[in-house]
Amino acid sequence: PRNNKSAFVNFIKRLNLLDKYPQKLQLMDALLIRRELLKSSSIPNDLQIFPYLVLQKVMMFDDYRMLYTTATSMKIADFKMHPLDILLALLHCCDNILRQNLLSRLLTCQLAIPFLLPHPDNKTVTFLLWAMRSIICKWKCKIGSAITSNECCIVDHQGPIISFVRVGTA
Repeated sequence: PRNNKSAFVNFIKRLNLLDKYPQKLQLMDALLIRRELLKSSSIPNDLQIFPYLVLQKVMMFDDYRMLYTTATSMKIADFKMHPLDILLALLHCCDNILRQNLLSRLLTCQLAIPFLLPHPDNKTVTFLLWAMRSIICKWKCKIGSAITSNECCIVDHQGPIISFVRVGTA
């Protein structure tokens, strides 16, 4: 049986992010524009450049969805990957400030944001509360003939609680 920790560390190594793990990738690193990434508008053939391209696309509000659809079928050196795995690897490598920035940009692009970040070393899960504290929810309600606008911070919003329970063994 393969250890989850070693599988995740191997994945981080293949993405050339081991020196950034855990939480060593800062906002300044993400804001640096790499010339080799700007020259190429296509998907790179090097797996080690791909996480930085994903990070750059999200930081520039570029069309991340195009990158996602192209990368779902991408296979580099007999290594098939999913773009969400790269995004989760990046979130594990980001410090809290960069996580906050990435989540707000993903939400601005109207993409789903992860509330929970599973930890690869053990079975714990991190709730990204600090990273979501700058996200403001806005909505309109129609009560009778009056339309009211509401807004609140996503961490202060009182919403329904949904839980999942596994019965039996897997």
